[in-house]
Amino acid sequence: MVILQKRVVGLTEKALDRFLTRARHASGLRADVNVLVTSSAELQELNHRFRGKDQPTDVLSFPALPGLKPRYAGDIAISAEIAAVAAEEGFWSLDAPVRRVAGPSMPVPYAPELERAWLPDALTLAQEIRRACGQR
Repeated sequence: MVILQKRVVGLTEKALDRFLTRARHASGLRADVNVLVTSSAELQELNHRFRGKDQPTDVLSFPALPGLKPRYAGDIAISAEIAAVAAEEGFWSLDAPVRRVAGPSMPVPYAPELERAWLPDALTLAQEIRRACGQR
């Protein structure tokens, strides 16, 4: 399940859910994962409650409790603001050139079939990650 508590320009719950499904398949993960995109204030509260750190963070992950629910891997919480800052300002600290892994520079097609064809698939993403890490 995907929950966008904090809106991100150009990102919909449906698109993130489709990406999550493709990423799970590409990685071989058969269990479900919940993803929450929220504010830095919410991440700070979660970080304080679960890790005892009273500061915001970019991502928190929580594994599923044993025996809680079959086919459930856990939860991921992402700060929309920190992710945006990292995308904007993190460029200068990169060890490798930026690789664009996205749909083409054009408006997103409205029809679901065309949108799926427009978005990069999980295999393409995995290949670009390996290429960026120096693997072929």
